[in-house]
Amino acid sequence: MMESFWKKVGEALAGEWGARLLAPAFAFWGGGLLAWAFRYGWGPLTAWWAARSGPEQVALLVGGLLLVAFSAVVVEWAQDGVLRLVEGYWPRPFQGLRFALARRWEKKVQRMEARWQELADRCGGDPEGHTGGVPHMHQVKAHRAATDRYWDVSCADSAGR
Repeated sequence: MMESFWKKVGEALAGEWGARLLAPAFAFWGGGLLAWAFRYGWGPLTAWWAARSGPEQVALLVGGLLLVAFSAVVVEWAQDGVLRLVEGYWPRPFQGLRFALARRWEKKVQRMEARWQELADRCGGDPEGHTGGVPHMHQVKAHRAATDRYWDVSCADSAGR
């Protein structure tokens, strides 16, 4: 009784694992096929498929399934390493590059901050012009655009900490 129970549990887990592993690969390759078909139409594909003999079609289907399975295994194997790189955990030889890119980003933020401050000073601290003379419309637009960029960068910078 327990042997049949464990056998059923094992089969269910194997089926779920296969579906979890292969579903993204099928979605990727199926999406690529759909994109190609929307670009060129189904006609050339169906004509090419119809020109193949039965054994060739079977071989192509088996090859396609192997391609999907192989790509799924490669992505499963590489995903942890790629995620570590994307998260910023770079290998030691690239640490200098990481810090150089961070300095570059910091300089960009400082330039944007200086531009924002310059525009704010030019508008008297109020881009709508309520505190003094009426600024030109291009000054108001430039101030708003710089403010938007500044806050986008500031919010992204604070979210990363």
